[in-house]
Amino acid sequence: MVDKNVLTKIGVDPKYITKSNLKDIKKLNIGSKIKKSYIITIEEFIKIHNYNNILIININDSKDKNNIIVNKTLEILDNNKINAFITSNSQEIIELLLEKETNAKIGIYVSDDSKWKYSFDFYIVPKENINIDEIEAKIFNGHEIFIDEINSIKDFIALKDKVPNLINNCFIISKVPTLIKDQTL
Repeated sequence: MVDKNVLTKIGVDPKYITKSNLKDIKKLNIGSKIKKSYIITIEEFIKIHNYNNILIININDSKDKNNIIVNKTLEILDNNKINAFITSNSQEIIELLLEKETNAKIGIYVSDDSKWKYSFDFYIVPKENINIDEIEAKIFNGHEIFIDEINSIKDFIALKDKVPNLINNCFIISKVPTLIKDQTL
């Protein structure tokens, strides 16, 4: 299971992941030289879990193992009462998630405007694909919006300028949340 877009963002060659074992993958620094970050399993997350945190999980297509992965993921999350939001680029995985009874919220990554026509619990919107009318309608109907790739104060200010009346109703996904956490809305 390799999400090439995520690996590209963090500077990891997808071939390294497919040829490595979990022990080696967990040694990868996906943060910076100053603030290191490492990949952890869901079980490890549960040990350090803060109930104010939101866990966003993107399940990648694993061909014949999709059902097993979906079932195990939901079992772990539901048994530990984790506030989880789950998405996938795989139509099969989305369908499997929607068939299951879970406390987790199911969502979609809005890669183009056609994704807005589906009804999900939440939507992850890259900063370059913001559609104010769709975001406003989804928030009005009780859906949650995550704006992705806000990684600088400049990005944050541009977002505030673009959606000033909606920003307080959106979550922000950032590699560097400390840069924007003290900005006033």
